[in-house]
Amino acid sequence: IAIALVVFVWPRLCSAIAASLCGLWSSVSGDYISLNTEDDGAFIAFEGRNMSIPLLNLGACKQLRNYLEGSFREGSWVVCQSMLPSSGCVAYGAGARSDISFDVALARQGCEVHIFDPTLKVQGLDGQVSAAVSWAKLTSKLAFHDVGLGGEDKVYELGQAPYAWPGVGFGTVTNEHPWTLKTLSGILQMLGNKRIDVFKFDVEGAEWPFLEQALGDPWTREFLKSGGVRQLMTEIHFWPYRNNETATSPKHPHGTEVDSLNGKFQRVLAELEDVGFRLAWREPNGDCCLNVGFVWKP
Repeated sequence: IAIALVVFVWPRLCSAIAASLCGLWSSVSGDYISLNTEDDGAFIAFEGRNMSIPLLNLGACKQLRNYLEGSFREGSWVVCQSMLPSSGCVAYGAGARSDISFDVALARQGCEVHIFDPTLKVQGLDGQVSAAVSWAKLTSKLAFHDVGLGGEDKVYELGQAPYAWPGVGFGTVTNEHPWTLKTLSGILQMLGNKRIDVFKFDVEGAEWPFLEQALGDPWTREFLKSGGVRQLMTEIHFWPYRNNETATSPKHPHGTEVDSLNGKFQRVLAELEDVGFRLAWREPNGDCCLNVGFVWKP
């Protein structure tokens, strides 16, 4: 994932932190965008199979805004600007890796932003992200939590983190220190927020157990159904068959189990519609993945 962080800094400062933290993100203003009025169907082709996804709802948002100017890229996410409150905005971002440009943009807009990622140490990125937060001088608006999203509130000891694809290193790298994973209920209890205006998560396959648990738990399902999350955006990953060049881990499931999992993932997306979310935008991200943005509009 390319790194893009801070605005209005002198170029010579880039090397003081890391050259990769500068240069790609030039303005908080972003681009307002419009969607093609012709939808290409409610499917995404993956490994010769059609995966069902919700249809675009072109009336779901009055004003879509790409917070990073120019073309779509990693770290670039689209917000329904017309749904953001004028004050008191709360945003969650899970899966920081080395790119918190979107989180920084929302903080500069005045949002209270919480960033979640337990994987930074195993990727050697924890110092880099900490430096970026400090460098952006947004410590009063940006809070980092060494916590990830999961289907269970649990601390996973060395090597015990649940398998997800693509995960870290396409599922070939596991946790080298304890990882704390939390459900939506667990995060809300930890932070005490009553509403989330923007919830972005790019968690490399962990989106599925997280969403499945949130939709299956009566309390969080009602929270979602009543508009507790106003906008939800994520990168979705359908799983390839084992022995694909990106699915070589011995933990990766075999054929019929992969089909079963992908079927469950498609039902999770349909359930988001059942609790009032509408697909406002989508954008392919490589051969395997799709960035999607839902807004709550029952």
